[in-house]
Amino acid sequence: MWSTVYGVFAVALLAFVIRSLPRYLYNRAQRMAWMQCLIKGRWLNTSTEEHAISERRMLEMVTTPIEQKFVKVGQYQINTIKTGSGDPLVMVHGFGSALGFWCANIDFLSQYYTVYAIDVLGFGRSSRFDTTNIKTPEQAEEFWVNIMYEWTEQVGLDNFNLLGHSLGGYLSTCFTLKHPEKVKSLVLADAWGFAEKPKDYEQNVSLFFKFLSKVIAPPVPLRLMRKFGPFGQDYIYLFRQDLLNKFHHLYPEDDLKYNPERPNRVAEYFYHSNTQEPASGEYLFSLLAMAYGFAANPLINRASMIAPTVDVTLLFGSNTWIDQATGPKLKQEMKNIKDVVIIEDSGHHIYIDNIHQFNQAVLKATGYHNDAPAAAQS
Repeated sequence: MWSTVYGVFAVALLAFVIRSLPRYLYNRAQRMAWMQCLIKGRWLNTSTEEHAISERRMLEMVTTPIEQKFVKVGQYQINTIKTGSGDPLVMVHGFGSALGFWCANIDFLSQYYTVYAIDVLGFGRSSRFDTTNIKTPEQAEEFWVNIMYEWTEQVGLDNFNLLGHSLGGYLSTCFTLKHPEKVKSLVLADAWGFAEKPKDYEQNVSLFFKFLSKVIAPPVPLRLMRKFGPFGQDYIYLFRQDLLNKFHHLYPEDDLKYNPERPNRVAEYFYHSNTQEPASGEYLFSLLAMAYGFAANPLINRASMIAPTVDVTLLFGSNTWIDQATGPKLKQEMKNIKDVVIIEDSGHHIYIDNIHQFNQAVLKATGYHNDAPAAAQS
């Protein structure tokens, strides 16, 4: 199976380079960008300085003063931003993402909370690390949860609201299970990793879908983007227009087509965030995940053990690929499930698909009741 998958990668890489090469040869700016990569002796057109610049561009719409720093946790650095005032709210992003993707939510939420947004270790501008001794889902989970705990200790957070999206929702749940005394309320935004794979699932899956699940498994597209080297940003414009379009209303001046003289900030930030090496965050996620998007240790079997002192709210996109059925099931089993909310007109990225309803849902989940107009949140 994997030999076939890598064969497809090789063909895709060749086809993509052939498709992109004329633009690099005949467009002066693109040709210069490519030549700079060769002169600097690097295949990936990225650096820590360029990554930092892309983060600042991503956060340009945020008007609240931001304090950015790297919090030292043992031998690692956790990229952290802090803003606002009030009860602490810690925001944990999903797979392949980074703290800058909360840009549409920070200003509003910082009116009510002291907002902390972090880059999960192994993603964004946080440290990459040696994964040699991490070989099982349990070890990966424990490693990330321990890092999160040590981060809260370094920052001085004893009790806080915790908001996690996708993989961040999984890690936030695992953290709450182990350290309930730290968490006042848990808000799970289209959280990954709850549903359990049915025993007969693979019997009802076609060979084509089995093959496709290998090709589009989350670590694979990011790995492929790095293989494209200087063509990598062009890859984002071709395959992730959905992501660029979600943020286009925030930065309408950004081109939706590749322009190295004025790159789209979302594409640029996504590229720099996912071309840092080693890809340790992706490796840990590959341990947590099984085929077809299921978790190796699904949380549906463990979430009911969350301490009753923690209020839990589940948010789902109305059009998400995440299994929404886990919400009502957990609500029946857990007395501390405060609410299960469907964010209308949203897919998986509910924080940007419906900014107004998402922000309001977060307020309600943590005890606030606010009826601010949508215009104030977009």
